[in-house]
Amino acid sequence: MSNNGWLKAGSYSLLANIAQLGFNFLAFLFLVRILSQDDFGIWVLFLTLTSFAEMTRMGFVQNGFVKFYNESDEPQRARLLTAAFVLSILIGVAGALVLWGLSFFLESLWSAPILTELMPLYLLYALLFGSLKLTEFVQIARQDFRGVFWANVLYGLFWLIGILACWYVLPQLSLNTLVLLQCGAALIALLFILVYQRHYFHAGSFDPTPFWKLFHFGKYVFGTNFSSMLFNRMDVMMLGAFINPVAVSLYNVASRVNNYMEVPMNSLAQVIYPRIAEKQAESMAAVGKLYEKSIALLLLVTIPASIFVFFLAEPVILLLAGNEYLEAKLVLQILVIAGLIKPWGRLFGITLDAIGRPQLNFRMLLLSLVINVVLNATLIPLMGLEGAAIATLLAIWISIILGQYLLSRTLVINHLNIFKLMWEYLKTGTSTIKGKLNLKSE
Repeated sequence: MSNNGWLKAGSYSLLANIAQLGFNFLAFLFLVRILSQDDFGIWVLFLTLTSFAEMTRMGFVQNGFVKFYNESDEPQRARLLTAAFVLSILIGVAGALVLWGLSFFLESLWSAPILTELMPLYLLYALLFGSLKLTEFVQIARQDFRGVFWANVLYGLFWLIGILACWYVLPQLSLNTLVLLQCGAALIALLFILVYQRHYFHAGSFDPTPFWKLFHFGKYVFGTNFSSMLFNRMDVMMLGAFINPVAVSLYNVASRVNNYMEVPMNSLAQVIYPRIAEKQAESMAAVGKLYEKSIALLLLVTIPASIFVFFLAEPVILLLAGNEYLEAKLVLQILVIAGLIKPWGRLFGITLDAIGRPQLNFRMLLLSLVINVVLNATLIPLMGLEGAAIATLLAIWISIILGQYLLSRTLVINHLNIFKLMWEYLKTGTSTIKGKLNLKSE
């Protein structure tokens, strides 16, 4: 792919993520005002639970599918698509049933009534949204993000319109209604993309070989993603257990702002992943150089946002959620500091997957999870909301620094060179960045 092709793909990937988080942001602005703090906290806990199921499906399907798709001819791709669809459906159903069973216990632990009513509705959403995500994986493998962008726009737009319409028509917006609105938005986006990008979706006969190939590759990525999700959501779940859903709603406001800041980083990382897999065929030295260049670029887009939000945390929270959520100011500032090192962590994971070492990534995340649980269990009872944020900060920094040490045993990485590259990019501007990234295929 040429430099321009890479930049165009990256632009659409960025726009797709901006569209997704942009509409989620608008929905958040309304929901945080429409719902009570208690209901909003329960909604956050529901989304936290279901995100585990979604991350499980992505772990088993996405990275393996993209990798094997690019290694296959067209007939093999058709069989791979069918195998991925079957695997996605099976995991979606299994995940929804497991969460339904767990909800009876968690409803009491978190003082979150209605969880058991929401989970059966999630099964329908899992089937619709899982199919939509599979169409996204195909487009990522093709390095064509146009359909991903438009699907995200449609999903977000109809989700937002549904919220506003029901809020206007109904005397009270229930959490059950919110799940059904998600299902409707997913169905509309899925139907659109099946027509818009229909030339990509040629299914073949079911072949158990690619099915098990995806499964066995994906079990390590699943373990990694599941551990990563536990790591990222442990603070929320333990706040629900140690305090109450109101504390969860306060913490969620701060963590959402932090998530929005990571949009450019995640978008660029999505484009970098297949390129690292290509570089592996050349040499580990080539992978190391691309690793340095990629982190330098990610830092350039994350540091300015971090500085801005850190010093303007109070007006940011006032703008997003209002006076009643100002208690989350210090939490936000702590999470911003935690996020400064995330470019290294993001590249660490996708690099290990791309060079065929998902086992190491999985083991590292298990260790990170243990550190996070111990720190949260220690600091939340002592310090409340701020304790959860400090536990997250310490766990992220300890885990990523250790991860870089382990990665240096496989790749030759000069971390000082990363900051030199950042300075070069700042001095020379966008035109030189295109050349310095050297993203065109050799």
